[in-house]
Amino acid sequence: MRSILTAVLLNVLALVALLLPSTARAEISFSVSPIRIEMTGEPGGSYTDAIEVNNEGKEKVRIKVAMQDWYLNEEGTPIFRKAGSQPHSCIPWLRINPVDFLLQPGEKKTVRYSVAIPAGTSPGGYWAAFVFETVPHVEPGQKSRAVAIKGNIAAVVYVTAGKPVPEAEFLDLAYAPAGETGAISMRLQNKGNVQFRLKGSVAINDRGGKTVQTLALPDAPVLAGSTRTLSIPLKEKLPSGSYTAVATVDVGAAALLAGEVPFTAK
Repeated sequence: MRSILTAVLLNVLALVALLLPSTARAEISFSVSPIRIEMTGEPGGSYTDAIEVNNEGKEKVRIKVAMQDWYLNEEGTPIFRKAGSQPHSCIPWLRINPVDFLLQPGEKKTVRYSVAIPAGTSPGGYWAAFVFETVPHVEPGQKSRAVAIKGNIAAVVYVTAGKPVPEAEFLDLAYAPAGETGAISMRLQNKGNVQFRLKGSVAINDRGGKTVQTLALPDAPVLAGSTRTLSIPLKEKLPSGSYTAVATVDVGAAALLAGEVPFTAK
């Protein structure tokens, strides 16, 4: 009734450091694993697992955990928003514990989380994020420092409720003579109500139909109801001539998504 995909590391790390008055710099470094969680379940089902937080620095660090909504802009940059502000938010389904803890240098902490999909939830994709943020730690009787290092890491959560069918279409496919080699520009729209990740390739065929380059698509997410633009660099500059780019994309639907465009390299 429920399953979990292999979680892999994804990006979102922001660090801001300021010099202490003594010119000594605190060394705060921590990691969170996994930072992408994907699960599928039926309405009424639940799932429980854990996230590991590791203090890799030489200073003790206090961490607080919050939940935020987020979305991707057309270029794939995550934009974080306050909890409950996005239409596909699954924050009400999430629980995590502990939400405030101290890590000694080299210490690891297991943080348990659970996801409970409410009965009656419409089939589709939902998402949110657990945000791990460092906060100043002051020992009893110690004066707080005016300057501190602050950082945060987001572990994004994708929940697929039921068995929604992905829907996608090409909005544009073109050759862009940019950079040293040129690139294939691809614009896709997710017309369904569930997120998908891109799989597939773009074949560059010469005038005779021979494939001279094959470009792998990045493992990029496209959220429900959104549009995504990708620029896929060619492996090497093409000799002057006529070519056709043939894109084949697997979004998890019954049929592959295909598109092609002729172009001229100069």
